[in-house]
Amino acid sequence: MDIFGKSSTVDHVIRRFDRLAKSGNYVFRGYSKQDELLPAILRDKKSYIKLESDFLKDFEKYGSNYFHATTPIDFMSYAQHFGIPTRLLDFTHNPYIALSFALYNPKGTNYIHDEDKEYFYIRYASLDDNLCAYSIKLNDDIYNSKFTRTDSLAVKACHCIDSVTDLFGKNIHNRSVKSSFDYEDIESGEKLEEKKKMRVILFIDPNQANQRIIMQQGLFMFPYTLGEEEHLKILKSNSKCIKIHKDLREELIHYLDVLGYNTFRLMPDLTSICEAVKRRNMDNLQKKKVIKTI
Repeated sequence: MDIFGKSSTVDHVIRRFDRLAKSGNYVFRGYSKQDELLPAILRDKKSYIKLESDFLKDFEKYGSNYFHATTPIDFMSYAQHFGIPTRLLDFTHNPYIALSFALYNPKGTNYIHDEDKEYFYIRYASLDDNLCAYSIKLNDDIYNSKFTRTDSLAVKACHCIDSVTDLFGKNIHNRSVKSSFDYEDIESGEKLEEKKKMRVILFIDPNQANQRIIMQQGLFMFPYTLGEEEHLKILKSNSKCIKIHKDLREELIHYLDVLGYNTFRLMPDLTSICEAVKRRNMDNLQKKKVIKTI
């Protein structure tokens, strides 16, 4: 674990991030408090777990006129993008994008974990040591079933979830789906079995299906368990953490802004831009108050 405390400088942080960008096949997640290591379906309300498939089906039923997706993973990413609690957990190939998201909100006082009051976090994981797929292969049987809507992305997304949970452990939906990963997209059979036993992280690198994923250089952790304790154990044991003290936030945000890593560009839609405008002006107001008190 790398800790950049009060006595650290922005140059120290930048050098560390440059080394990570150059030295390995890493992906990154930035967060400001530790409960953000949980996917939204776990973070918001525990009862959401039981509604996972219902959320996806209703999102398709009522929202399909407002987006265009061609694969189940792209469909799930749209659902998450617009506020549906899903199991997907955002990561990025770019450490500076992760840092931008980590620093987005200034520190407050209402935190469960004491160190959340002082630090922002970047968690990074090696794609070489974990699993990364571009797609999840569905068994042909689902296309031959008279009870399955073969045009439904929500149904296919649920089958993808079952495929993952079947491959790595208990199937939470108990549908006994015989779908499987396209092994060619992940690993050789022998290496896959070895990594399965190690309970590594599964990443899905989706199509560049929308502007947000493109700008964020995004991919997703696809949890194969929604048990909170087990999910965190899998994530933490297969990744490392960088802690950055809150006193470095302002200078780092300025540096990232010069490079073009800010919410106005990384979340290119009107709702996100309005939120970023509000956040930036609140930050500026707080700075003025601090200056007046000095």
